[in-house]
Amino acid sequence: MVQQRSDFWVKEIVWNGNLTRNSKMLIIGNTNQDQNVLFEDKGIKIFELDKDGLNKKKNVPPAQDQYSSLKEIPFKNEFFNCILFNNIWHQLSDQKTLVSESYRTLRKEGRILILTITRGQLGSSRIFKFFPNILELTAKLLPDSQDIVQSLTQVGFKSTKVYDYYWPILLNPNEYIERVEHFFKNLSFLPEKERDEGINHIKDYAAKHFNEPLKNADVSTLISAVK
Repeated sequence: MVQQRSDFWVKEIVWNGNLTRNSKMLIIGNTNQDQNVLFEDKGIKIFELDKDGLNKKKNVPPAQDQYSSLKEIPFKNEFFNCILFNNIWHQLSDQKTLVSESYRTLRKEGRILILTITRGQLGSSRIFKFFPNILELTAKLLPDSQDIVQSLTQVGFKSTKVYDYYWPILLNPNEYIERVEHFFKNLSFLPEKERDEGINHIKDYAAKHFNEPLKNADVSTLISAVK
């Protein structure tokens, strides 16, 4: 499944980024080395940034808040064919400046891609059944797709498109708990008592339903625009 999802996103990014052999793509945010290999196999040159805006070494996973203070893209004008913000948009403190920087460093007809989870997709996650207090916190953290579209058009981007993705999945209770603990980072904003209560709620539900799989969903939004 992981490899299939990597293949899927590579195809989506290549298509929406209008990437061809010898294209230059900057990735800002979470990186996936398996995906990067697939990009490079297609002749696409990958650039990555660290928290200081410098080209970062391969195979170094970024810290969660590594990019929060990023304010510039240290490359010359019209350098890239595509810039991908990969599941990092909600962590950026100066999104407006980075949109302008993307416009500056993209070639004419270059593409900006923003891969994220947007506010409108929150209803697809069952986590809020077990952690109701996290909904309001998460809504404040996640971007609204139309706000992103507006920020892109204000700078001069055109042909903006929004694609929502939804993958229904079934997880056994232990997998679900592991997923909650490791991937739903918003739980760190909840008191320990509330986190424990939510985990126990999942366990109680599983016991009452004889450990039948829990329905959940993986969701993403991809927003693309052209310079």
